Amino acid sequence: DFEQILGRASELKGFLQMAANSSAWQEAKRAKNCWHELDFRFRLADASKEQPAIDLVGRWDLIAETKDGWLIVDFKTDAVSSPKDAERKVSEIYCWQAFAYALAAHKVFNVPKVSVAFVFVALNETKEVKLQFLDENWGELQAKLHNQAMSRLREQVALTQHRISCSEGFMADS
Repeated sequence: DFEQILGRASELKGFLQMAANSSAWQEAKRAKNCWHELDFRFRLADASKEQPAIDLVGRWDLIAETKDGWLIVDFKTDAVSSPKDAERKVSEIYCWQAFAYALAAHKVFNVPKVSVAFVFVALNETKEVKLQFLDENWGELQAKLHNQAMSRLREQVALTQHRISCSEGFMADS
């Protein structure tokens, strides 16, 4: 609704200002190459070849080729209560997103070093949580991501099968 958007205009302006003042944004601005809202897709294969490959698809908020490697910035508007709460969210929830973003950059651009910065803009001050991924991490990272993706896929299949079997019990006889 237009009125709701207007009502949030100052809040959104504040988020944008916090994002623009972040060190990650400033680093990206100085980068050799920088893209906003860039889509990616790559195949996540199982090293043992016992399980199927999975295509991971996503979109980076901001990705930049810096002098120190590649930087991915993801802006978060979560209602976190403190910088410590932001750090907790990254370690408990957003770590998988960081793994996927970093591995995607490694696969798509064939780069050895990737940093992923989560910039929380809904606090009184900008909080950045940055994770670094290096050459020695890629094999382990790919295995962890593949296992996590397969686990989630199995959960969804089981849930779908449960829904089908539950709904079958309620079908009317003709």
